[in-house]
Amino acid sequence: MERYAIIIRPNEEMALLHCYPGDSLDLKTLQEIVEGHIETVPTALAGEWSHEQGVGLTLIINEEGKLLGMPVNRLATDMAYLFNLLARASELSGGGCPRRHRRISAGG
Repeated sequence: MERYAIIIRPNEEMALLHCYPGDSLDLKTLQEIVEGHIETVPTALAGEWSHEQGVGLTLIINEEGKLLGMPVNRLATDMAYLFNLLARASELSGGGCPRRHRRISAGG
């Protein structure tokens, strides 16, 4: 299965980076993409959505984007918000733990 990293900029411009077999994006590359320290944020597609074990969609964001005044990445924020809604629904039905809504700043 071919794998890609999807870069979503605050202006909703997107790019695909191919992840070649046996290769992955290293910490330095991820930090360059988000323009700082990285933080992971789960999404509604975080677990098993691709039908391949261990493959999902997790946002990699600038850990200090909000503190640095970077622009809000609306699309990434919406993706994280959807996960939060699903997590809350799961908790109300007896599973999972709640997550708070977060604003995702620029840099990835």
